[in-house]
Amino acid sequence: MWTVIVAGGSGSRMGGKTPKQFLKLHGRALWRHSVETFAALDSVEALVLVVPAAYVEAVFLEAERDLVHCRIKSVVAGGRTRRESVLKGLREIPSGVDFVAIHDAARPFVDSALITQVYEKARVCGAAVPVHRLTDTLLEVGNDGMVCCGRDRNTLKGAETPQIFRFAAIIEAHGKASAENLDFTDDATLFMHYGYKVAAVEHDGINPKITTAEDWRMYANIENEAPLFRSGQGIDVHPLVEGRRLILGGVEIKYPRGLDGHSDADVLAHAVADALLGGANLGDIGHFYPSSDERYRGCNSLELLSDASGRVREAGFEICFMDATVVAQEPKIAPYRKEMAANLACAMDIDSALVSVKGTTTDHLGAMGRGEGIMALALATLKRKTTP
Repeated sequence: MWTVIVAGGSGSRMGGKTPKQFLKLHGRALWRHSVETFAALDSVEALVLVVPAAYVEAVFLEAERDLVHCRIKSVVAGGRTRRESVLKGLREIPSGVDFVAIHDAARPFVDSALITQVYEKARVCGAAVPVHRLTDTLLEVGNDGMVCCGRDRNTLKGAETPQIFRFAAIIEAHGKASAENLDFTDDATLFMHYGYKVAAVEHDGINPKITTAEDWRMYANIENEAPLFRSGQGIDVHPLVEGRRLILGGVEIKYPRGLDGHSDADVLAHAVADALLGGANLGDIGHFYPSSDERYRGCNSLELLSDASGRVREAGFEICFMDATVVAQEPKIAPYRKEMAANLACAMDIDSALVSVKGTTTDHLGAMGRGEGIMALALATLKRKTTP
C-alpha cells in the first residue's frame, strides 16, 4: 500500500502566516506526525507528501536529511483545492499498486491500529473510511437562517482519514472529477459519486482534525502524547593514540597522546550532542555527522554540538540542563571543568550555569583504567514548547 499525505492547504482557518501543517506540535512539525506513523507500518510501501509550492524544496531537503527511514518517495506541490492536491499526489504513484491510503496531515494523532483496521476492511470491500458517531442533535438550516428539519444522528457519521481505496479505481474517479471540474470535501464522497461503494469502519479512538487555533490549543496539551519534560542520554568512547591532540569539551589539554577519530574526537562534545538529539527523539550524531562524510574530517566537535542544538530547538525543545562526566584515569579533569562547561554552553547557546562537567576514574579497572581511552557520558534535560 502507498500513502498520500495531504498537507497542501493554506491553513487560513488557523490564522497566522505559517500554514498549520508546518507548526510544531509536541516538538515536531504537524505533517511529520502522520508521516512517521504510516512509515512505521510494514504494510506501507512508500509515501507521497503534498505541500504548498513554496515549501516543496524545504520539506524535500528535510525528508532527505532526517526522514530517510520514513520512505518518502516524492514531495509535490499541491493544487488550488484539496481534490487537485490529492490527484497530484496520486499521479506520483506507479501503476500496479493495489491500494492507496489518503490521509490529511491535519489529523496527527492517527494510530497504527486504526490504519490497519481500515486497510483490512478496504482489502475486503475495495474501499473503506473511518467514521465516528455524532452526539449532537443535527438540524438542517436553510439559506434564510431558519431550521428546515432535523436529521437522524443514528444513521449519520463523521468521516475521517485515512481513506483507503483500490488505487486504479480512485485515480480513475479523481481523473473524472478533474475533467468535469467537480469538487468534493473528501475522497470517499468523490468515489461514491461515480458509483463505487465504500465501507465504514466505526471507531472510538482519538483521530481529530486540527483546523482552528482553538483545536490547536486543545490538542497541544495532550500530555500523554508528549511529556512536557524529556531527558536524553549520550555516551562516547575513543582510544588514546600517539600523534593526536587531546581535545575535551573544546579544551586542548597537554598530554602525550590524543583521542583518535574522524573529527577532533572530542568525546565530551559528542556525548553531549547525542544526549540532546536523543532527548528530542531525533536520532544520533552518527546519522547527522557520519564518519564516512569527508566534510567532518578533523572538524571542531563544538560546531557539531552547535548544529545539534539548533536541530533540537527547531524540533520545539528548550535545553534546560546538561550534566556530563568524563571517565579517564589520566589526565585529571578538575583543572579544566569550568572552561569545558563554558565552551559547551556557548555551543548550545545556553548559560554556563546550566552545564555541569565532572571527572572520574575507574580506579585502574578496564580499558579506561589502563589508559587506553577516554569515555564521556551526558544527560540532557529538555522542555517541550507547547505554543505554536
